[in-house]
Amino acid sequence: MSNFDFSPYKGLYLKTAREYIVKIQQSTDVLLKQPDNHDAIMTIYISAHSLGSQSTLTNYKNMEAVCGVIEHIFLKIKEGNLKISEDLLTALKDSIIGLTNCVDSIDKKNSEIDLSNIKEELQKIELWPIRYVRQAQYRTEQSRMCDFAQAVRGSEEPSG
Repeated sequence: MSNFDFSPYKGLYLKTAREYIVKIQQSTDVLLKQPDNHDAIMTIYISAHSLGSQSTLTNYKNMEAVCGVIEHIFLKIKEGNLKISEDLLTALKDSIIGLTNCVDSIDKKNSEIDLSNIKEELQKIELWPIRYVRQAQYRTEQSRMCDFAQAVRGSEEPSG
């Protein structure tokens, strides 16, 4: 990162950060009622991406990290690789509170708050389908091995 002084842009960052957080909140409210609402999914995806990019530029690493995970989750959703769930919406609500508190801290104390617990909560949601698929693949493989073992045992029985 360069030594560029972003302090003259802090007010603009705070203003747009709050706008993006409001968009994420409004779209989350829509998803509570309509989990397949494409516009709400896209709004969260774009808002998280934009806020994350601004946070990267202004060196707000905690904001950047949480927005990056939200963006990645909603990329998976828009690609059809992840579904909206109650756990996701709960984690998203927690994220909105955390992001809002972080922006307030940047405004009042000129520093971020720790968002690592929120990031971890989101990452669990993001990784859940991968773990689930791996467990299902493992169970399927175990089942095939058992079927094969039974078939082998059955063929070893003396014939008549």
